[in-house]
Amino acid sequence: MGHRIVSRGIPFIAAVLLPLMAFAQQQPTQQQPQGRGQPPAQPAAAGTAQKPAEQKPAEQKPGEQKPGEQKPAEPKPGQKPGEQKPAEQKPPVNTKFVTAKDGTKIAYEVSGSGPAIMLLHGAGQTRQEWQRTDYVKRLSPQFTVITVDWRGNGESDKPTKVEAYAIDRLTEDLLAVADAAGAQRFHVWGFAYGAVVGRYLAARSDRVRAMVYIGMPMGPAASGAYKDAITGFRARWQPVIAAQEAGKLDRSTLSPGDYEALTKGGIKLAVAWQSALIDYPAMEPAEFKVPTLWVVATGDADAMASVKAYEGKLKNTKVTLALIDGPSHSETLQRIDLMFDKLVEFTKKAETGSN
Repeated sequence: MGHRIVSRGIPFIAAVLLPLMAFAQQQPTQQQPQGRGQPPAQPAAAGTAQKPAEQKPAEQKPGEQKPGEQKPAEPKPGQKPGEQKPAEQKPPVNTKFVTAKDGTKIAYEVSGSGPAIMLLHGAGQTRQEWQRTDYVKRLSPQFTVITVDWRGNGESDKPTKVEAYAIDRLTEDLLAVADAAGAQRFHVWGFAYGAVVGRYLAARSDRVRAMVYIGMPMGPAASGAYKDAITGFRARWQPVIAAQEAGKLDRSTLSPGDYEALTKGGIKLAVAWQSALIDYPAMEPAEFKVPTLWVVATGDADAMASVKAYEGKLKNTKVTLALIDGPSHSETLQRIDLMFDKLVEFTKKAETGSN
């Protein structure tokens, strides 16, 4: 049942989320709309942005370096002198693949032991985001952790047809991964796009025990300004894609950056998955069939607006919304220290049926 959670030092408040994704206010003819969980757009072409003048380090005078003294490691690009940390060893990557019903290969990884948790990344990310933010490291001692690259991302296949990203295809992918990982029943933790898609699996499959729903709204999968951006982006690019496939594309109608994005497949891929996304059915709290923790950051202005819109609508549902004090949407997943213990506590209670 929806209710209020309060934790001293880390406020968790039952509430409800936003109508959907903030996106960069950009012309859809140049860049694809950006959903939550997707990194900031890159410059249109390398070398277009002027770099600040680089200051040469002062020359070392003879005799200043002590005999046998080790030269400090050079800072990485964009890193200030003195900021560099000791070299961090990346965790080993043990990629496995499973073939979905439609022949698409889906990449995944399994680590740890115990009850299974499937972690679903946001748009524009890969399963390695869960490694980078230490969730896999911290969960593995207690859980079997399954991370997945959505089709179209990471090491998974990248089809460019809209029908390849229908919600039924995506939920089939997740069940195929669960089968291959030997997880008859499992929990789902989803961030941003991963939360949106994961909710349909949680609503449709009795194999899901509980869900942690991070940084996304109830209701439509895309609405308002974000849906409008997708619609405009699709209207701009579908005729261009059709002309290219028919061998009738006039290259002079595109900027060099747009032409490169088109020929490398990024435009087709973006049109495909986002066109499918706006047709996903809406979901309301009453439709969640398993205990669901809905995590919202107070610094996420759009989410807070939706909190007010959904206030009072969680009664007699399985949804509990937790408000994290402070971070913006993009920081919600990264600030693992603010919410990790609560997510684990919720998941363990769901495992024992005490939620």
